[in-house]
Amino acid sequence: MRVTNHLAWPVHIRIPVNQIHALAAELQGTAKLVLLECDGTPLDMNARRDHPTREPSEDEWRSGLTAMREFQRSSTDARVLLGGQVANYKGRMPGVAEEALLSLRSSQSLFLIGGFGGCTRDVAETLGLVEPWAGSCNSWRGRREFERWIGWNLNNGLSA
Repeated sequence: MRVTNHLAWPVHIRIPVNQIHALAAELQGTAKLVLLECDGTPLDMNARRDHPTREPSEDEWRSGLTAMREFQRSSTDARVLLGGQVANYKGRMPGVAEEALLSLRSSQSLFLIGGFGGCTRDVAETLGLVEPWAGSCNSWRGRREFERWIGWNLNNGLSA
């Protein structure tokens, strides 16, 4: 299967089990659905029945989304980022930013498509890849963590 859809703990714990199974059936032949525990380990679809549907805590959102992004990083060769919101996000920072940071920290190849704005554009700007523009948002949580990196750290084989 070439497409895998990872559902983080705080996402799938909110969805009734029968809907998860229906989604998996709908994706069959197109994509594989992988449920993840809060720590990012895969959860068997049938084992999900042992967990009642409920709203996750804020801590589960933060840790579960980070764990999913780390699982994705460890199970892929590269990451391609596009857009991304910088407000009203769940987790410790905008999701696209956290994905970029995990890739940078592990020297995973990272490709930023920042021409459409959003968080990806902000990351590219902080890395010195593009000039600042009026649509940039300088205040999202975690943006300063990118100041120690430069474009070379994208490890993607592309030149300036």
